[in-house]
Amino acid sequence: MRVFVSSTVSDLKAYRARLNEVIKEKGYELLSAGIDNKKATLKERLKLVGKSDVVIGIYAHRYGTIPQGESTSYIEQEFQFARKSGKDILCFVIDPKIDWPERYREDDFIKKERLSAFLGEVEKTNLTKHFRSTDDVLTTLVPALQKYSDKYDRIEKLQAWSKDVSPAKKFKLLNKLTDAYVNGKISDSTYGITSRLIAGHFNIDRDRPPSRFIDQAEALLQGKSTITEFVKSAHDDWGPVAITQLGSRRIMYLLPTTALLFLLLGVFIGKWMFSTANSESAGALQQEVRQTAAPISEEQTVIISEEEKQREEAIRRFTELEAAPAESDSLRILQYQQLKNEFGALLDNSGIDEALRGLQAKFEAQKQAAAEAAARAALELAEAQAVETAQAAAETVADTIESEPSLFDPIPPPDIDDTDFQARLAMLKTDTVTIHQTLDIWEQYAQVADGEAARYAVSEIERINELLKKTTVVRNIDEFITCLNVNIDTRMPEDTTYVFSPGKIWMWARLTTTEPDTVRARWMVNGRTLFTNVASIPVASSAYRIFFSKTYNPAHAGNNEIRLYNGDGLLIGRRTFQVSETAPEAVSTTR
Repeated sequence: MRVFVSSTVSDLKAYRARLNEVIKEKGYELLSAGIDNKKATLKERLKLVGKSDVVIGIYAHRYGTIPQGESTSYIEQEFQFARKSGKDILCFVIDPKIDWPERYREDDFIKKERLSAFLGEVEKTNLTKHFRSTDDVLTTLVPALQKYSDKYDRIEKLQAWSKDVSPAKKFKLLNKLTDAYVNGKISDSTYGITSRLIAGHFNIDRDRPPSRFIDQAEALLQGKSTITEFVKSAHDDWGPVAITQLGSRRIMYLLPTTALLFLLLGVFIGKWMFSTANSESAGALQQEVRQTAAPISEEQTVIISEEEKQREEAIRRFTELEAAPAESDSLRILQYQQLKNEFGALLDNSGIDEALRGLQAKFEAQKQAAAEAAARAALELAEAQAVETAQAAAETVADTIESEPSLFDPIPPPDIDDTDFQARLAMLKTDTVTIHQTLDIWEQYAQVADGEAARYAVSEIERINELLKKTTVVRNIDEFITCLNVNIDTRMPEDTTYVFSPGKIWMWARLTTTEPDTVRARWMVNGRTLFTNVASIPVASSAYRIFFSKTYNPAHAGNNEIRLYNGDGLLIGRRTFQVSETAPEAVSTTR
């Protein structure tokens, strides 16, 4: 029997550990064991729920994580999916009267409302018990699991036994069932379920007929019951199965009753007509068919060497890099360098080398121009100020250098003649690199650098990590987005996209703040600020949501961007998006 345990993790860790231990001791298969220590996606979680026989829900005072783009949490979606899939569900809800650590209670008012509504639905629709301890849970759970095991483990034994029954015997029964159906002796649902159970080795993952029907189908396959006796005991309330194209079934019934055609008929019935839930079971029957016939032909396989594959990949990457617009010349230098390092001699580097030389020459010219401008400014300052003022300024500079350096200022870089190192420094001087991207740049470089360059990268990583603890930042890169709408009730985005028609465009972000702060969103077109929004964050929060909207017209068509700054002036988020020249006929805002 396969069991899935659904709950929030950190607050119910001890409960999950004890339940997991008991479930494994009883010999059941625990499908949810792997999601405690990894960030499983919603798709992966629901896939496990779909494979399970029994779903156990344990709920306390946390609603849990809401997946990006969704309005309900993982635990609620797992519960709803289990219900729709017809799974057996046993739920445990914390007794509201007992003390519970404050750190394990929701501090998000929206999640509190969602949790209250969710638990109300749980208690109305399923077998639910209140608990105060793990013993309370196990007192109910252990006998319930035994009851479910009597059902599902028996099915597993039936499935294993059914696979060993000869195809000839199965398809002889299928032929008789088809005869009874065509002559109107059994209904669509009876014919569909019976045929699927026989052809699919008693797979009941999707449609679970009552046990009495499984008993009769088993007796039929064992030869303990005849088709005539089965027809007499059949009922029409065993669950509808979609049956279409009756004419096609009649034609199949008239096919010659040779052994091979019966085999093909069984596979056709099991897999196509009745949508067998277990494709592996249907595949097993098909394999038996294949084993009775010689293969038709062998396709020629073209073997491509690893070197050729890598060369093709290198050419593809270089072509995409050339075609894609770069956010900055410094970023393009870094991309070229990474491509050279990764593929080496497999790629003709002449084009990359030429581009690198041009861009590096441009940077050198900019550097020289900046140095000349600085020299002129210093000369003008020296001529304009008195000697005493200059001395005071020198002393102030000396005091600043001797004082503790600010976390907001990068550590002065060493003079290292390394193209990769200089390219990263040049890129960080632009105003388009966020604080998170800066951290990524040095973390990647620290893995390949050595000596003084590596020490500098590590010092910058330490400085930025300390800075991130003390300033307002976007919680993670996926939580700063553009979208077609923001649900005012849930404060969550809807219809995430980065391509828009003229009209209203929304931005949404979730921030982590250590104190009250002010953030600014700059909406930019062609490198200039078009709009600015300001939001005041009144309290420290680990998940403060902000969102703004602006209306764009066809004149703003093309590449646009939003830059998000915190109160310390740091670029904490940056998103690019496109606006087309024409208005849409209709815009969908469904979730």
